Amino acid sequence: MNKVVNDTKLGRLVFGGYTEPIRKAILKNTGHTAQLTFYNAKQWIGGESTLERYRLMQLHFHWGLENERGSEHTVDGKRFPLEMHLVHYNERYKPGEAAKKPDGLAVLAVLFELSKVDNEKFETFFEALQQIKEEDSQLFLLHRFNIANFIPEETFPYFRYKGSLTTPPCYESVTWTLLMKKQKISKSQKIEEEIEARKRQDGG
Repeated sequence: MNKVVNDTKLGRLVFGGYTEPIRKAILKNTGHTAQLTFYNAKQWIGGESTLERYRLMQLHFHWGLENERGSEHTVDGKRFPLEMHLVHYNERYKPGEAAKKPDGLAVLAVLFELSKVDNEKFETFFEALQQIKEEDSQLFLLHRFNIANFIPEETFPYFRYKGSLTTPPCYESVTWTLLMKKQKISKSQKIEEEIEARKRQDGG
């Protein structure tokens, strides 16, 4: 963090539609992560310093086998047990072509810390996760839920940098925003432990 430069022009993040319930989404076990894909989502993010709007497309998680590491990002050399990426595409492009554009994607990254108690805001979502423990299994989420529950209440300050997708084809088209405020989750809510255990049983 000693190399981080304070940019006063960034301002606060702007969230549009995040208080509206998600109405249509598919939750899938990809074999590597749990991914929630949205269809015709109304949620978008922007910023006080830009007129660009990025519409929500999907979210997924990154974790490790140990609680001390798992996140893709580190803060002062410290890793976290879980990291969530909310992927948005620039509204000026079609979702399928945005990843190939230099300003096509915006990813909001949220780090998680372990808590001794369950995070009640995630209960409905983690109940759904219990149903996709098998690789390639998926679930249509027909009930409504509030995507704002996934975001920390305070979204400022944050880290911002230009980068790439972390999975192939690794297009350099991502504006990364890493929130400094962490979300809380209990160990019992970490479905990744069950997914990894099942993969080991199956020889994966």
